[in-house]
Formats: sequence, C-alpha cells, structure tokens
Amino acid sequence: DLFGKWVDPTWIQTVIDICKEQSQWTYLMLTKNPERYLEFEFPENCWIGASATNQDQFNRAISAFSELETGCVKFLSCEPLNEEIVIQDYETPEDECLFASKSNELNCIDWMIIGGRSKSTRMPAFQPEWEWVQHLIVKADLADIPIYFKPNLSVRPKEYPNSIK
Repeated sequence: DLFGKWVDPTWIQTVIDICKEQSQWTYLMLTKNPERYLEFEFPENCWIGASATNQDQFNRAISAFSELETGCVKFLSCEPLNEEIVIQDYETPEDECLFASKSNELNCIDWMIIGGRSKSTRMPAFQPEWEWVQHLIVKADLADIPIYFKPNLSVRPKEYPNSIK
C-alpha cells in the first residue's frame, strides 16, 4: 500500500511526480489509508480510491474524500463487501422539493466498485447479502454515482419484463 503509514512521504511524492510527468496515462491508486491522500496534491490523471469493505473503512474513506479538493476521479472499492455498509442521507430543508436534493454521503465520490470475495489460499469465497448490495445500488443511484460490478459478484439485480413468467 503506497499510502501506508510506514511509507516515507518523499517516496509517495516521487510516484505522484512521475504520474504528473506522464500525463498521457491514467493511474489508479487504491489504499486502505485514505487519510494520507490529504497530504498530497494529485494531477488529474490520477484516479484515487479507497477500500471500503466494511463500515469503518467506508467512514474513513468518506471523511477523507469529503475534505479532499481535487479534480481527480475519487472512488470507493467495496470489494470484497464483507459486511453491511450503511450510507446516510443528508437532511434536506423542508421547503425544498422532495426530489430536488440527491444528497447523501456518496456525493464526494465519482465511482463505486462492488464485489464479492474470491477464493484464495487464505480465505474462502464469500458473497455479500443481497440487501447489502441493494442498499449501495439505491444510494449510488440517488447520488448519480456509476457502479462497476466485479465479475465475482453473483448477487446482482435481475429484472424481467412482465410478459415472462
């Protein structure tokens, strides 16, 4: 993890400087330590993401992304989704139209990834509960956040027309 607490900031800055110099490429950064993003300025060809496999990681990521002012794509990787993540809506003033505000904690990100856990030598495969995934889909949709479903996610919405029984 490039943004681990143990990584010297000069090393991180060197990587960011190379990303800036090589602007023809898009660089994806993913960390479990999103607070470290606040220490740096990123060029717009960096997509910066945070792991959000549980509520604690989600809260930390949202807190960091809410503070981070950047033109970069900011994303959450809810993969593997190990537990239910509850996304809070923001209060809307009563005098506003019910549908005028799409305000929730996801307003500070641009993209979400949702996936299950693939089998590895250390961990068994795991699929999140449908309700957990559904909650993320609904909240992302309300905030106009696109979702990428990892191929290992088998609990996906399936809708059929009324004529098929």
